[in-house]
Amino acid sequence: MTETPKSPAPRAKKKAAEPIPGMITPIVPPAPPAPPAPPTPPSPPAPTGVTAPAALPQADAAPGLMLESTARSLSMWTHLGPLLGGLVSVPGILAALVFWMIGKDKSALVDHNGKESMNFQLSLLIVGLGGGAVATVLAIVTLGFALILIVPAVLVALVFVIVWQIQGAIAANNGQYYRYPWNWRLIS
Repeated sequence: MTETPKSPAPRAKKKAAEPIPGMITPIVPPAPPAPPAPPTPPSPPAPTGVTAPAALPQADAAPGLMLESTARSLSMWTHLGPLLGGLVSVPGILAALVFWMIGKDKSALVDHNGKESMNFQLSLLIVGLGGGAVATVLAIVTLGFALILIVPAVLVALVFVIVWQIQGAIAANNGQYYRYPWNWRLIS
């Protein structure tokens, strides 16, 4: 007779280690509950304030090419550079041109404010040269009496130029597209 192989006997489950009598067993406290998940912060409110007109390009038209803070700084310097460079002189135009050329391809904000500042500087140069020629002729013809009216008019115009350039620098530093109140837009 052939015996069929028997399957091995099922293994007995191991018993938990029993403490040895007289041995002190440590008491393990239960695990603390998991800390609650931190609350999700509320979404920031939508920005308020002055926004760019719909006809002008937005500051993020070319994302990733220039940091917003850099674009704002360059835009600000397109307005302040000419003021520090001599208001209406050729160095003023060159200062605006340099800052505009640095960032015009990388940021729509720099491009707009640079063009606006360049146009303003060119407008001031044209008016300054034309007005200077007229003032010279008037001063010669009136034997200098016309200077009584010309000098105060030039000083008042100079105050407006300084105020407008500072306003442009502040607006550009805030990320706004500034337009001078009086400007011939020769560069578009």
